[in-house]
Amino acid sequence: MTRPAVGAIRATLWTAGLFLALLGADRLLLGADRPQGWQQGLALADIPAEAGAPLEPSYLPAALGWPPQRIAWQVLPQPGWWLKLASSLGDQAWIGAGAAPPDHPALSCLDDRGCPKGWHALSRRFGQQTVVLVTTLPARAAHRMLDGLRLSAR
Repeated sequence: MTRPAVGAIRATLWTAGLFLALLGADRLLLGADRPQGWQQGLALADIPAEAGAPLEPSYLPAALGWPPQRIAWQVLPQPGWWLKLASSLGDQAWIGAGAAPPDHPALSCLDDRGCPKGWHALSRRFGQQTVVLVTTLPARAAHRMLDGLRLSAR
């Protein structure tokens, strides 16, 4: 190998080593990048604290089952978490706080447009977050579910 080729290889190795050292220092000091957008979880423990504190119902109507069929959360661009409970008969209950996932079937319940036919929304303040229950269940069962929400043991 010629002397200029050896110099080029050394320069490339030093540049790559410096880049890796700076990247390692960046990750060490700043931590890993937060995922952006909606993420799926398999358990309530998958929801990071930055997305909010998930609540679970102490009362569920017989038609709905636990665990949730869907657990969704996001930290960026806006924090939020949602749990979807559903029955084989078509009843649904979405419990969540913060930003709502784009596939939520009754997004209009969460703004000024009003709920679609057959849906209604209830909300309650838990600490620093407002938790919303959007459901097709009868009002009495929905109120009982909302009153029975408690912090998840994770």
